[in-house]
Amino acid sequence: MNLGNTCERCGHGATSSNLQQPEVKSSPVHDLLHNNLPPRTIGELKAARQTLSEIQQDLDGVDETISHIRTALQRLLTKRAVLQDYADAHQGVLSYMRRIPTEILSEIFIHTLPAFPFELSAKDAPLLLERVCQRWKDVVRSTSLLWSYIQLDIGHGEDSRTITRIATCLSRSREHSLTIAVNGRNLEHQDLKSRFSVLRLLTHQCSRWQTVHLKLPLWAIRKYIIVGSSLLRLHTLHLDITSDVEEDDSTKPLDCFSSAPKLKTLALTSTDLSDIVTNGSMIIPWANLTSLAIDERKAGEIWGMLQNCPNLEHFGAYISYDAPHGCSAVPPMKLAHLHSLSLKIPLTSTILSTLTLPAVQSLSFTLIDDVEPDGFDWDPSVTWVTHSGLDVLISQSQCTILKLSFPEGRMQTVFEPEDVTGCLKAMPSLIELEAPSTLAESVVRSLAHHSHCANPLVPKLRKLVLRVTRAEFPWVLLGELLELRRAASSPIELLQIFKLEVDEEIFSEGRLDLFSDTIHRLQDEGLGVEISRVY
Repeated sequence: MNLGNTCERCGHGATSSNLQQPEVKSSPVHDLLHNNLPPRTIGELKAARQTLSEIQQDLDGVDETISHIRTALQRLLTKRAVLQDYADAHQGVLSYMRRIPTEILSEIFIHTLPAFPFELSAKDAPLLLERVCQRWKDVVRSTSLLWSYIQLDIGHGEDSRTITRIATCLSRSREHSLTIAVNGRNLEHQDLKSRFSVLRLLTHQCSRWQTVHLKLPLWAIRKYIIVGSSLLRLHTLHLDITSDVEEDDSTKPLDCFSSAPKLKTLALTSTDLSDIVTNGSMIIPWANLTSLAIDERKAGEIWGMLQNCPNLEHFGAYISYDAPHGCSAVPPMKLAHLHSLSLKIPLTSTILSTLTLPAVQSLSFTLIDDVEPDGFDWDPSVTWVTHSGLDVLISQSQCTILKLSFPEGRMQTVFEPEDVTGCLKAMPSLIELEAPSTLAESVVRSLAHHSHCANPLVPKLRKLVLRVTRAEFPWVLLGELLELRRAASSPIELLQIFKLEVDEEIFSEGRLDLFSDTIHRLQDEGLGVEISRVY
């Protein structure tokens, strides 16, 4: 066979141009190959045998060559695999991940932590990260913040394992400030007594406490949260306390958090404990607080606490109905530094007129219809902004409201478009508005109706957030409103962000198709749109 310049043993020199059909020497009995006739003479018979012998020799030679080539190919494949591994190793040396500075890698690792509270798990950071490679392990072990989050569920797990886990975190966090969470709200005395050694690990490090979440009975806090030194770093305190009236003396001072000069944020959840917070038994540096959140309390109790918190910047509370006297039951309250106010109040409440908030910019109201005073009769001619005293609050505060939100809650149908209009007229500088499903339609109708007026509502509105759960929602009107708010020739500022939350039924039934063309066009023109489902 002739393969041109190609080596028959290794195939060297083979190209796409010379890989042609090989030449085969013509047989003396070639004409007999394509029929069934036998050799005609003894000479033809001998010629056929001779040719077959020669061809067999050629086949043996080709098989030997193929064997050599296969051996050579296997050697080349093995060599290629070794070279590829070596190249990959060198590529790793040049990779961006290899060259990331340690401090940046450490910061990335911090952002991979689960939401607190969490327990150490081999499936999550930081334990998961240190199993990747030696460098990552070194970075994880040297990043104190990764080990500064400690959760303790009293009554769950073995003591020895819990002690080891907490001791590991305390050791690897070094002197970094700690965020801790202790959950033992429903424990009996004997349960907590058996876990005292675990709690003691944490209380011995109280000088490092920065953020503390405690869900414990009052007696447990008094007995086991023993602070041996000042809480010099404590910034945020969340207390979820229960009280056993047979064993707890609510008049006895609770002073374990009194030495916390940097305490700024306090959140109280203790619906079973109405006295210790309001009777002055709980001793903390109230005047230093800038953020306060309180669970359900009567207005008089909350206002009494506010008198001790002159520097609040953020305040949230659930104010229950407490008296038929309304705002006359509490004294006027001025909070000169308050920036945001979030209240859950009865729809019938008139308490807002007692507040003076010259610096407030953000308001959030969850209106509930749980109780109506005896003889209460809602005057339909009086809008909610007037009845609640919100208009008085804004007027006497001389404040500029930039954000108004009504989180999802139980709201009566008495809150009509006129009530929405009243609120928005009182806040001409509003730039962000959020409405729940019970208010969304009224908001759309009110804004759309006044968009054609010489003085449209909230002309500076840049962000609108709506939640819709009614299939009969005026989708076409919503599309028209968005177009009006994006019109360049309009006297109002352009709406920048529109967020819509809908339930699964609306999403699956294709209700959004009624204004999808408008949404897509406005997106192309620059409107930021986010549509999500709620379940």
